[in-house]
Amino acid sequence: MDIIQKLNEVQKSLSDKQEEERKIVNSLMILMFGSEEKELPKEFEVECLMDNEAIETFLREKLELDVKKVSLIPMSFLFGCPRFQIELN
Repeated sequence: MDIIQKLNEVQKSLSDKQEEERKIVNSLMILMFGSEEKELPKEFEVECLMDNEAIETFLREKLELDVKKVSLIPMSFLFGCPRFQIELN
């Protein structure tokens, strides 16, 4: 299954209470929009109100991504919502 199909599948399975997870999926869908590639880039950013571990768990378990590292971008707090740098293997 390609990543766009997986994102659509996960988006449909999320409840209304899973707003932050939905933000992650929407960010990834926007990242993939218009792309010829069938894979996510090795590095990208997401904006959400979750911690590193929760983001990594969501990406691994729901989206089946091979996550290398999730890092908070400290300066993002100055601009509102925290942003995280995601690095895939």
